[in-house]
Amino acid sequence: MKSQNGMATLLITTMLLVVSLLFSLASYKNVFYQIKRTQNEVLARQAHWLAEGGLECGFASINSTGGVNAALIPLISECETKTDSDININALGTKYVMSSLVLIDNKAKASITKSFLLISQSSGAFKSTSNVTFDVTGGNMDVYPDPNIKNGDGYDCVLARFSGDVTVKGTLLNKGLDSTYPPYSDFDFSGPPTAECNSKYKTVSVSNTSYSLTPASFKKDFIKSANLNPFKELFGYPKEQWKEVKKEFVSITQGESCSEAIASQIREGEQRIWINGSCDFKHNASKINTAMEAPGAAKSALILIQDGVVGFNGAATSLNIIIYQFLTPKTAPDTAWKPSEIEWNTTTVAPHVTDKSKYVHYQYGALHTKGGFVFDMPGYDANINGSVNFSFNGDILKEVLTPFAKPRWIKGSWHDF
Repeated sequence: MKSQNGMATLLITTMLLVVSLLFSLASYKNVFYQIKRTQNEVLARQAHWLAEGGLECGFASINSTGGVNAALIPLISECETKTDSDININALGTKYVMSSLVLIDNKAKASITKSFLLISQSSGAFKSTSNVTFDVTGGNMDVYPDPNIKNGDGYDCVLARFSGDVTVKGTLLNKGLDSTYPPYSDFDFSGPPTAECNSKYKTVSVSNTSYSLTPASFKKDFIKSANLNPFKELFGYPKEQWKEVKKEFVSITQGESCSEAIASQIREGEQRIWINGSCDFKHNASKINTAMEAPGAAKSALILIQDGVVGFNGAATSLNIIIYQFLTPKTAPDTAWKPSEIEWNTTTVAPHVTDKSKYVHYQYGALHTKGGFVFDMPGYDANINGSVNFSFNGDILKEVLTPFAKPRWIKGSWHDF
């Protein structure tokens, strides 16, 4: 009997030990599961923060370069290295979508996208809401475009953006991306791939026609946009708020001695010069370059001419400037500024201007502005007559637009997956 009692006790003890062991195993599996779950959550959060860091690094890089352009490429590569992320930026209408993807050991994945608007992002070597004629009859016009964004092995180059018409008399040659006229000081011309415009974005040659007559003669480097608003693109303000923009400029009124007045301000280090009324560069635009060589002088400049005609008559001159002609918006059409004989007759190009109520810009000679032109006078015409050579220089654009070149996140566009 005692033997049976002992066996029973041993059996019960064994069963209790087995049950205890089973509970221990179950508890261990649960603890192990909790540990793995915690580890996965840590990896997931790590991936999320790395992806978010990629976005913020990309945003800071855009702020640094002043746009989505070729100069941004090496900075984005650095961001990807620092955050172990894959960063992509795509244009979507007037906004940009930036995505950042992080994958950690095939165990954790995070993808974050956010949209932003870019103030002072204005692609193209020239922009115009006016009708523009390039008259190089019997000769060639060599132009060097904005590389814009990289697409595949090449770039989707932009030469001109306009809402009016573009007329070519003679031959226009898009010379593509050339190290002689680099779009940025640090633009990488080495290969592979070769730094070149994609074929659909390069009008190799077009002669004696206009966009309105034969649009098929122009490729995608010429962009017609009915709603083009270069003022808003460059400065981030609607035209009606031009007084806010003017606060960042030095203001002068020197129409008949324009080159001298601009040169004087440049020697003082001024980069943004707002001219009230007309500006005749005459034969001495080269004084601007001479002024830039002075100690402490500005090395580039944005010249904005408000409600005035612009004339140039002289030999070949290459300037580190952007010329922007601006027509003040008026609520009543009869109060708007208009070009006239009185204004044109004070300029050196007056004999060449056939219709002084039609033209707001007239060049009779070779004026090369490395920062390009902006003709923002809807309903009027600009004529560039003579040997023409102009190029896009993003460094000048960045320098003179520093107060305005700020990317802005679009509220409510944050998405993470």
